[in-house]
Order: sequence, then structure tokens, then C-alpha cells
Amino acid sequence: MNLTDNEKEIMISVLKTLIFNNIDDLKTKLISNKDLLSKEKYDLLLFGNDNYFTDENVQESNKIRTIKELDGRWCLTSILHYHIERTKKVSYKQYNEIMCI
Repeated sequence: MNLTDNEKEIMISVLKTLIFNNIDDLKTKLISNKDLLSKEKYDLLLFGNDNYFTDENVQESNKIRTIKELDGRWCLTSILHYHIERTKKVSYKQYNEIMCI
């Protein structure tokens, strides 16, 4: 899939949000940028198109999904799962709210 420079900037900006901001800032950013991406590219942002771990024995739920076109950056669902399980910065309820945007 080809991404324009503008689409890459939008996606990277969204993906970087939880580094310095909270989940509410992520919601706001997703809502304001969702219409700037096609459905296919928004789904790419959410779910990625490649696995970080290529080991066949890793359970699907533990695989980190990445976006090839963004030099292997983690997709949003992988980032959210990391913050749910590791940093506790995001709850499952917040995750579900994000996925409904």
C-alpha cells in the first residue's frame, strides 16, 4: 500500500500520542484525523500489516503488529495493548472506546 507523506505524518502523529499524552488526547487526535484517512488506511493505522515476531509459536494475541510503510512502527492496537499490560496507562474500557471511534 502506498502512503502519501501527509498520510504518514498523520499516522505517526497519532501513534506517538501516548508517549507524552494521555488517552483522552489520543481520542481527540483520532477523531480529528479519522476523516483524513481512507477506511483502508485507517485500518492500517489500527491493525498494521506485518508481525514483529515471526516465530510461529508465538500466540496471535501476543504478536506485535507493525506497519511496513512506516518502517515497522507498531500499529495502534499493539501500542494500546502494551499500555494495558505493561504501563497500566490504558484500561480495557478505554481500549474499547478507542476501537469504536
